[in-house]
Amino acid sequence: MRSILLGALLLAACKPRAESPEAAMARQAADQKAAETALASALDRFVVHYNSGHVDSVLTFFAPDAHLMPPNTPTIVGHAALKTALEQALAAKPQLKLVTEAVAASGDLAVERGTYEETVTPPGSTTAVTDRGKYLTHWHRIGGQWLIVDDMANSDLPPPGGAPPPPAPTSRRPPN
Repeated sequence: MRSILLGALLLAACKPRAESPEAAMARQAADQKAAETALASALDRFVVHYNSGHVDSVLTFFAPDAHLMPPNTPTIVGHAALKTALEQALAAKPQLKLVTEAVAASGDLAVERGTYEETVTPPGSTTAVTDRGKYLTHWHRIGGQWLIVDDMANSDLPPPGGAPPPPAPTSRRPPN
């Protein structure tokens, strides 16, 4: 009986203490600041490589099983498919601008929300086309490096072909 009691006391003494609310808030603030700084630097490098047409360098920002969800096209999954899509996209000599509006981070996960503007000149054309919209990017820190796991963009412009956008949702309360 004494050995059971002694064992229980030793286990209780080894149990990590619960994090205080203040410590949790400080840790969260540190995670947030570190992610904001790291992602800002990563995005600057990403845009330079993207605008320079460096497909292989751009690909290093994506996790091996990343999902790219561009507007008006199916989801692109994995490095092989991403490389093909990037080769096609970068052939149009894009000029991309990203503006981060918010980053939410905790530990090794972060979500970035922002706006984009991209001007391209399609192959065989002399006329540049500009798209602008918003994006969400889901990042994971893997092996100490922040990598894109999911990236979704949504154009603010009407879909190709001139179809009108759907009406904006309205907030209506049902009648009493």
